[in-house]
Amino acid sequence: MQNLVTEPNLFMSMFKSFFILCLVLLFFFLILLFIKKINNYKFNSNDIIKILLVHHISHREKLIIVDIAGKKILIGVTSQSINKICEIEDEDIESLNLKGNGKKNFFDNILLKAIRKKS
Repeated sequence: MQNLVTEPNLFMSMFKSFFILCLVLLFFFLILLFIKKINNYKFNSNDIIKILLVHHISHREKLIIVDIAGKKILIGVTSQSINKICEIEDEDIESLNLKGNGKKNFFDNILLKAIRKKS
């Protein structure tokens, strides 16, 4: 009787290992996509609060126009606090939207109008 011992094929072993690695990575990628979709769905279902415009002043400071239940509010955000600056009227936004030809000009015009009203 002959002793039939077969050597494992190195190429096939490497191919199987690579294939299994690709399957595991694909599985993790699909799980991450699923989690992202679930989180976005829950976050976007809230129609009460919307961020309309963000203007970064510096690395940690920004001005944000937020729509909360139909009211437009300008807030200042820093790393240590959030402050309400003023409320913005709908007609101000509509009139400036027609004049403004970019986000920066639009935001600057809204801010100037809000400051003028406040003082």
